[in-house]
Amino acid sequence: MSAPMRSQALRAYRDLLKAQRKTFDADAAQIKNARLYTRQQFLQQKDETDPEKVAKLVKTAQQAAVIIRKNIVQGVRKEKADGTYVLKLDEEKEINSNDTIKVAGQRQPAQRTGNAPQRCCSA
Repeated sequence: MSAPMRSQALRAYRDLLKAQRKTFDADAAQIKNARLYTRQQFLQQKDETDPEKVAKLVKTAQQAAVIIRKNIVQGVRKEKADGTYVLKLDEEKEINSNDTIKVAGQRQPAQRTGNAPQRCCSA
């Protein structure tokens, strides 16, 4: 692996670990498991020399870090014993409106006409 590729891979690795630490803050077991899994995945590919494959692996690691940073939320159990949790959100988390799901639930089913059986797709 060339020096620039190695540098990119190490940067992606560190970024992934940093995203895990921030997202799973105060959950030592989850941080340990995520770090172990990430290390195993990177070590499996340590001897890869194909520049295209290395670039693809680095991009995958970068995308994983973004997903962890923006889409994974940690739930923390409230101190009371009522079994409820509080979500730990920060400014990086994406909160979507789910408008497409709301609209899909309001659609009216198609009305059948005649006695012909209703078919789906190309059937």
